Amino acid sequence: IGYVSDRGYISRNQEGKPLRLIGATQDITERKNAEQKILLREQRFRALVQNGFDLIGVIDKEGNYTHSGGSRKKVLGYDSASLAGTTPFSFIHPDDSGAIKKALSDLQINKHLQLAPYRYKHANGEWRWMETSLTNLLDHPEIHGIIANSRDVTERKNIEDELKKLSLVARETINGVVIRDKHQNIVWVNSAFTKLFGYELNEVIGKNPLDFLPGPETDINVINYIKKKSITKDPFSFEILYYSKTGNKIYLRIQVQPILDDNGELVQSFSIQNDITTEKVLKEKAELEKIIKQKQITDAVFTAQEIERSEIGRELHDNVNQLLGATCLYIGMAKKDEENRDSLLTSASTFALDAIEEIRKLSKTLITPLIKEIGLADSIKYLSEEIVLVHSVKILLTTDNFLEEGLSYKFKLNIFRIIQVAINNIIQHAQAKNIFINMEDNSNELLISITDDGIGFDTNKRKSGIGITNIKSRSALYNGKVALTSKKGKGTILSLTFNKANLQLNTDTSVDP
Repeated sequence: IGYVSDRGYISRNQEGKPLRLIGATQDITERKNAEQKILLREQRFRALVQNGFDLIGVIDKEGNYTHSGGSRKKVLGYDSASLAGTTPFSFIHPDDSGAIKKALSDLQINKHLQLAPYRYKHANGEWRWMETSLTNLLDHPEIHGIIANSRDVTERKNIEDELKKLSLVARETINGVVIRDKHQNIVWVNSAFTKLFGYELNEVIGKNPLDFLPGPETDINVINYIKKKSITKDPFSFEILYYSKTGNKIYLRIQVQPILDDNGELVQSFSIQNDITTEKVLKEKAELEKIIKQKQITDAVFTAQEIERSEIGRELHDNVNQLLGATCLYIGMAKKDEENRDSLLTSASTFALDAIEEIRKLSKTLITPLIKEIGLADSIKYLSEEIVLVHSVKILLTTDNFLEEGLSYKFKLNIFRIIQVAINNIIQHAQAKNIFINMEDNSNELLISITDDGIGFDTNKRKSGIGITNIKSRSALYNGKVALTSKKGKGTILSLTFNKANLQLNTDTSVDP
């Protein structure tokens, strides 16, 4: 296709009558093609500017918009007409305007500048982060302005700020942070990890934590669990014993979070390591103390049982054995003495009945009280009545404010044994005439006191005997507090205090008395 330009001149006479036509034809194909190319480029540029993400603005030497275009309406909500004659600083955040003004003054020296991200007010009032390049064309004869080419980088800026926050948290947290690649090799650790284990980043990068952190006492089952879970795409957590560079044991609670790409494939994972060494050591210490205390309690119970058996053996030997011996003696005499046989047999029968009564009394000290059937208070009352029949002492039991509902059987049995031991101690050592037992239940505590009017003793000089040790051991099963108050000639008070919350936590932890 060619383009031509035709020009013609008509020659006329004096009367205006045409005489001839003089014409010239010029080939303008090249010029026309050039104009079309320019027009096409202009249309393409306008399409890119209007439909792209860039915002174009021209600012005059007074600092006002003379032109604005591009995607400004789409990105910021303003059309060109509303911005004409306004200054950009009407829309720039006050905290950012100082840096922008300085950059504009620097344009007198540097014809091109890239501005750091700044905030620009959207038509709806929210602040958007913009990134702008400035070109000084004030001396250009056709432009006479500064060209501002801007782009909305709000989303990128928010992501960068979030990453900075996360990076700060990862660096400054007291917990160790480890980032691993998809092959479970370390790509980054924070300073807390370095401080915890003693390894610098260059010593661990590219290594799998399982290759150098486990030690001789690390649980192999946990290691296998980690290997199994690490190839999955699910978060998981575990507790493990690792070793520092110097060989120190470090107990950790670790949470692992996989990082997936857009296709759901594992690309990295990060783990947060919480040092629980102190917690673990204290727990193990508490467990050891519990075992030691349990052993002490068991030893105290066994010792008390041995003493009780010795006393029973002594009673059998010194009393029952003598009665049975006398019975046999009188029966033997009755066989030989026909005349006094009836009288001798009657005496033998009396001795036998006395022996039976003594055995019955001994048996009662061995039989577990009927707490399940009649309750703790009535069991103590029955015990008191039996003791009063044999010993010259009065026992007064007060349980007006005592509620035993909700107390475990083993706890009540322990209380029964404590009171039984306390009464036996009083009878054997205190020379008391009266024993007062009070059991009281308030809103938070169970209070038990055993008071006697005996000879008393100096608590500073006298060491705790087997009986008191037994009482303290049984009370310790339920975190009970034991207080012993006594003065010579003033009797003794044994006080027990149990927190009801602890009774609920320790319902069946004791050895069976």
